[in-house]
Amino acid sequence: MPNGVCGMRAFLSHSSANKTLVSSVYDALEKDAAWLDRAEIEWGELFLERISKGLEACTDFVLFWSSASANSAWVRLEINMAFILALHERSIRLRVILLDNTPPPLYLRPYNFLSVVRSANLAKDIIAALTPVLKEPVHSTRARFVNRHDEFERIEAAVDNPDVRAVFLFGFKGIGKSFLAKEAIRRTSRVLTMCKSI
Repeated sequence: MPNGVCGMRAFLSHSSANKTLVSSVYDALEKDAAWLDRAEIEWGELFLERISKGLEACTDFVLFWSSASANSAWVRLEINMAFILALHERSIRLRVILLDNTPPPLYLRPYNFLSVVRSANLAKDIIAALTPVLKEPVHSTRARFVNRHDEFERIEAAVDNPDVRAVFLFGFKGIGKSFLAKEAIRRTSRVLTMCKSI
């Protein structure tokens, strides 16, 4: 689409060291489903301005995290811009793909990750995970890669533990803490009701 205007589109943030993989993912996605610098920025254009416009026009920020991206000033800049949109305007969803065992920074840890570290076919597995989530309607920034069963299990374990007096949920605004709390209460209440009826 012209000028980076899009309806539902993913901004693919990555280090140039991962360019081949990310280009393969980009090429396999539906037309206009993703924003990639090589396809969107013409020679001579102001990179920062085009990146900013690309981010503002997208619904999803997909970060390809690796040792190379951890050391990339451009990737850090794109992450900062995405956080401004996610936290202040709630207009973009953050998704993180772990390409290697490089630990993500603290500010990315509240988000769920798609790890392809042990994948035999990186591009194929990433495309299989990205394709359905990019079609999800945009309700808020809480859309995630994977289900939240692990989080529910930790909450349920805490509730079942007689030594635990309170459970606190924390993280950035818009990542779904309220949803998680409501669903955990619903699940716990259902289990208690079932126990009472037995």
